[in-house]
Amino acid sequence: MTSDGISLTHWQQVLGFAENVARVASTDDTVGMLRETAALLRYLDTLESLCGRRPSILATRADYLDEASERIVLLVEAFAIASTTEDFENCTSIASSLAQIYIDDLGDKNGGDKWIGILHDCLVRNWDDFEHGEYQRLDSKLADL
Repeated sequence: MTSDGISLTHWQQVLGFAENVARVASTDDTVGMLRETAALLRYLDTLESLCGRRPSILATRADYLDEASERIVLLVEAFAIASTTEDFENCTSIASSLAQIYIDDLGDKNGGDKWIGILHDCLVRNWDDFEHGEYQRLDSKLADL
């Protein structure tokens, strides 16, 4: 199961859809990209109807939206749910995603400060080598803002 209780069978299907999106993204097929992204989002809707609003589902949906403001809304909700259920694995990855949006995409020092601090706290509870690397990269970039 995922850290928030989604069966691996269901999550493997999410990964399959994500692989399809990535495969088409490496081409210039805009129509195919839209089609594959829509299929992934539809499956996430189906999965949400089966499992409820779970951090993994919300965070994955956010990954495939264009608007930073929409992504932030979903990720903040996902983080709140993960925090409430003590799903520290999702807390770490979601805090990292939020820090990335504020620092990389928006160049927002205040939002970046907030989420890089939360990411630091999450890493203390749930160490992840990849996310620690992201923390270091983002913290360095934040210093330049």
